[in-house]
Amino acid sequence: MQTFLDRLLFWQKFALLSLLAILLGTIPLGLYVAESLNRVRELTHESAGLQPVRQTLRALALTQQHRGLSNILLTDGDTGPARQAKQLEADQAYADVAALLRGKEERALGDRWQHIQSRWQALATQAGAMSLPAPDSFARHTALVQELLDFDDRLLEHYHLRFDSEADSHYLIEAALMRSPRLMEALARTRGRGAGLLTRHAASVEDRIDIGAMLARVQEGYAGVEGALRAALARRPDLEPALGPVLQQSLDAGKQVVALAQKEILGADQLVFPAARFFSLYTGAIDLQLKLQDSAIERLDSLHKARAGALLRSRIALLALFLGLSAVCAWMALAIMRSVTVPMGKAVGVARRIAEGDLTARIEVRSADEVGQLFGSLQHMTLSLRDIVRRVQAGSDEIALATARIASGNSDLANRTEKQAGALGQTAASMEQIASAVMQNADDVRRASELAARASDAAARGGSAVADMSATMGLISESAQRIGEIIGVIDGIAFQTNMLALNAAVEAARAGEQGRGFAVVAAEVRTLAQRSAAAAREIKGLIHASANRTANGARQVESASRAMDSIIAGVSQLADIIGRIATANREQTAGVAQVHQAARDMDRTTRENANLVEEAAAAALALREQTRELAHAMGVFRLEPVKGERPPHEATD
Repeated sequence: MQTFLDRLLFWQKFALLSLLAILLGTIPLGLYVAESLNRVRELTHESAGLQPVRQTLRALALTQQHRGLSNILLTDGDTGPARQAKQLEADQAYADVAALLRGKEERALGDRWQHIQSRWQALATQAGAMSLPAPDSFARHTALVQELLDFDDRLLEHYHLRFDSEADSHYLIEAALMRSPRLMEALARTRGRGAGLLTRHAASVEDRIDIGAMLARVQEGYAGVEGALRAALARRPDLEPALGPVLQQSLDAGKQVVALAQKEILGADQLVFPAARFFSLYTGAIDLQLKLQDSAIERLDSLHKARAGALLRSRIALLALFLGLSAVCAWMALAIMRSVTVPMGKAVGVARRIAEGDLTARIEVRSADEVGQLFGSLQHMTLSLRDIVRRVQAGSDEIALATARIASGNSDLANRTEKQAGALGQTAASMEQIASAVMQNADDVRRASELAARASDAAARGGSAVADMSATMGLISESAQRIGEIIGVIDGIAFQTNMLALNAAVEAARAGEQGRGFAVVAAEVRTLAQRSAAAAREIKGLIHASANRTANGARQVESASRAMDSIIAGVSQLADIIGRIATANREQTAGVAQVHQAARDMDRTTRENANLVEEAAAAALALREQTRELAHAMGVFRLEPVKGERPPHEATD
């Protein structure tokens, strides 16, 4: 996602952001428009159902009137023309309802209505032919009226008129479409039953009870209609002029006909009130109720159309507002986009001119936003680059002058260094000859020193040998003395052994026969002790003679040792003298070698310096050439002109 956004230009990003904003605004607007369209369709559907309901209620009212007239006709036969006229009106009303229910959506209702219409036609034909008894006619009319009421309920369900979300419409529907038809049915039944009783001029107790129950339903119906209409008027006071007077007339007529029935039927001993007059008064009350019903239906239709129009106007206004806001937002987005993209384009142009070396662009910061900060940074960068370029150009000029001087000085230094290198070469050759002579002398002295050292070593070894001989003679003399002492000890042991053997022999002799073997052993031991004593005496004589001769040899060795010490001392002194001469010669040789090495080092260093001077001269020339190239490269940058020249192009944000 970040890579995709990085590839977009600013205007593309702003366009994408604007599209998202429009989409976010379009979604709730679309939901509202869809909801308002649904509500408009519902209101249109409800308004479309008002006309079929109205015609159905008209057919219901005409059927009720036909029921009463047919009951009078079948009782005394005086209402033939009026019934015939009412039948024609009812036929037309049934035909109008059938025409309204010919649509595809109302096919099931149309089929049901054809069934009701056929029943009506059969009933009207039989009533006109007076082939039905009055009670059967009344019962069949009542059943047809009830079927019409049920059909009216189906119409209310089909057109969603049974319940409305708006309270005023709901109460109007309740009063005009639900309570009013049943009130008119109660009035019509009371009218028909009362007219029949007045025609017979007689009423039983059961008849009076039925009339009382009917009057109670009539009063209840008026109360329900009044309550619903009062609730609607309380919520819509603007309906009072259209419905208030008609409602009051209907209520007054209702009170009048109820009072009439109570007086002339329930409270009269003899039923003498004219049946036609009774029928006419109740018909007038029903007509007023029908008028009230029609007025309520008209007001309900007006409310639905007004609400649909208001929803349509609000939708149009909201769409216009949305389009206006969208246009304003688009204009603002375009202005914001231009406020960013135009300065950014100028900034890119300034950066491109700077990249091409044109530092004459003047940047003016006119805003405090991020673009203004960018221009401020570009301005600071341009000023810094101008200062850097000026310094580099000035430095390159100074470097060019300095490199020229360095090149000239290095050339002179190289010439003098070459001359110095030649003189040092001659000096090094002379020092090499001296070093050769000194080294030859040092070799002779070294050989003499080696010969003296070997003589000194030989004398030292001779003296050491004589000293060792003298020490050996001393050790031999000491050993001879020690041997003599040991021989003396052996002689003493032999003497004591002889004495012990003698004592043993004496003791053996005393022992007699038992000590004879021990005496033999003692004799042998004594013999051995005597022989050991004799041998010890001989060895002692020899050791004494050898000790005397060893003492003489030791004295001679001591004299030779003293002579060797004198020789060694002389040779050592000679070796020391030759060693000091060799040391001095070595030091002289080392000094000459060091001087020679120093001369050679100086010669090598001088030659290296000469090479370095040549390299420095070449480097100075190369540096001067690079300085020219640097000056040429810095010449690409164009700085602000001096005062009095035409000002350069200006870039602003």
